[in-house]
Amino acid sequence: MNKFPIIEFHILQSFPVSCLNRDDTNSPKTCVIGGIERARVSSQCWKRSVRLSLRDFDIKLGIRTKKVAEGIEKSLKDKGCAEEAVIKSAQEVSKLIAEDSLTFFTDKEYEAIADLLLDKKSVKIGDISKVIKKGKIQVLNGLDIALFGRMVAKAPSMNVEAAASFSHAISTHAVAPEMDFFTAIDDCKVNNEDESGAAHMGVSEYSSATYYRYSFPRVCGDVSFTVIMFKLQRTLSPRMRGCFWRRRPSCIKRPGFPRVCGDVSLRIDPT
Repeated sequence: MNKFPIIEFHILQSFPVSCLNRDDTNSPKTCVIGGIERARVSSQCWKRSVRLSLRDFDIKLGIRTKKVAEGIEKSLKDKGCAEEAVIKSAQEVSKLIAEDSLTFFTDKEYEAIADLLLDKKSVKIGDISKVIKKGKIQVLNGLDIALFGRMVAKAPSMNVEAAASFSHAISTHAVAPEMDFFTAIDDCKVNNEDESGAAHMGVSEYSSATYYRYSFPRVCGDVSFTVIMFKLQRTLSPRMRGCFWRRRPSCIKRPGFPRVCGDVSLRIDPT
């Protein structure tokens, strides 16, 4: 039997009038399951909410950004490297790793790349991968990368297999998004016929639903990675449980104020 547990979370969570996750037309996301249209919140949307909530527990996280060069520049400057050399080296390495694409990195990984640049005049992508993979940097200094994974298209050797899986949140019943027509009045309006009526009109879409969502935090990968994750899991388990259960997408907070916890939460932790 595997001594490293697979923990499952099954959560039912109701949300009042809200737009938790929008599509490209600014409408609440939906899908068809069982022949009926249902409300949907993408897994990426909920994962981001959980990931950012880890900051509340002083957990070191990675940074997802296109500005990889700036992170390398900062680490090189902190190590006393000259300005011109810093900018040139950082830009060359950032093009090797990611060019105009979002990439996850931790502060320690930026420092490791900076040390490599100081030791070698010419750096290849393979050299960077070896340095980053050497000490499992992302596990101890970027727990979100270890949990949710990382894909580096230009350097597959830097990919990290996710230790947590999220399903899309799907409503347990049929849902048809509704239209909310609203108006706004100008407080400085003069009460005469020329300025009668609303100063602004608009339409937004919303839905309300009870969502079922499933998450699967597990341990995976090579032995050393598994051992490290298991040790972290024992320490963070109560905190992680709260993050998976309480967090919800940021959405449009003010109009609907959809701040709710799970109605029902089932944790399956096989021994």
